[in-house]
Amino acid sequence: MALQQELEEVKKYLLKEITGSITPEEKIKLQEWADATEEHQAFIEQILSEEFLTQAVLDRNERKQQEEWQKLYYKIGYVRPLTTSFRKWIAVAAMICLLLGSGFYLLNRETLIHSGCSKAFLQTVDSTYILNGEVLNYARYILDLPPAQSRTQLSAAPDRKIIVPRGGEYKIQMEDGTFIHLGPESSLSIPADFSCHNRRLAISGEAYFVVHKDSLHPFHIHSTDVDIVVRGTEINVEAYPDERETQITLVNGKAELRTPQGISQELPTGHMGIISAGEGEEVKIAATNIAECTAWHHNRWIFEDRPIHQIVKKLARWYDMDVSFTDVAARDFHITMNMDKYETFNKLAQTIRKMNELQIQIKKNNTIIISENKINHK
Repeated sequence: MALQQELEEVKKYLLKEITGSITPEEKIKLQEWADATEEHQAFIEQILSEEFLTQAVLDRNERKQQEEWQKLYYKIGYVRPLTTSFRKWIAVAAMICLLLGSGFYLLNRETLIHSGCSKAFLQTVDSTYILNGEVLNYARYILDLPPAQSRTQLSAAPDRKIIVPRGGEYKIQMEDGTFIHLGPESSLSIPADFSCHNRRLAISGEAYFVVHKDSLHPFHIHSTDVDIVVRGTEINVEAYPDERETQITLVNGKAELRTPQGISQELPTGHMGIISAGEGEEVKIAATNIAECTAWHHNRWIFEDRPIHQIVKKLARWYDMDVSFTDVAARDFHITMNMDKYETFNKLAQTIRKMNELQIQIKKNNTIIISENKINHK
């Protein structure tokens, strides 16, 4: 992008930031531009100075407000006549301005880490497609792809794969009526001949399934350590390759767990099945907190007395962060929390800091450093 064109785009983002009309995608681009160089940061701070925001938003003299807004328009080269809707713009801007006192990210220089969002790719044998929207009607989408071969040829064709990167999630409606919510850094392998009569797929990562009931055609979910046979159920599967355990939580319905060694185990409703990698054929069944295990699907983060290193490992996938600990005490500190999944990580960090037990540093490039609060422990 040419320098002048880039600057013009940034100017528009700045004005939209002040008036509260900026989109999450535009906010991310603005933050990335600010982090690129010190000159960029200085430019933004000049535009969004506390002096301007005080006079343009909080000053009770409307004429003074209008003068300050006009100065800003002139400074950033944005032409917009003041209209009768000006008061509405001021009201919106005032709400944004109130955030300044609690650490508005462009003024305190702490990198703002946004939550994940809906994004995914569909990978076929010869192409990769970007998936738009929040929910994919899989059967309808496949019809728009290049014509399929015969059923015999399809059964031998490579699987199609839906891939969700770090910082993402995606929802899929399958041909048989099954609903699937894919979590961050996860993938779903779907045979080319998947149908209402051939309901088999494979998961890597995390997914929440609402399986359409069909007693004649059970739904099969495969992961590296287990095959799950479900017959009309809601079930959460967490099977990340870099984790020591695969965890299957049965919310309701019926499910059977089958290991590669041939062991079969029914999973009771409200329980979790745990298969440890490299520990033979044992399937452990344990009662579990359903709300905590499935909170991510319901747009929450719920953790009950969990060590923070376990929590941030899960959050790192959603916020696309790199997290490190400076000491064991910080790593093993236990936390209970319940928050909106779409809040920024900065808000979560502020909450944890108030405990006065941990220090959380948010660096550039979504790098997080967590340490024990030494002052509090003297």
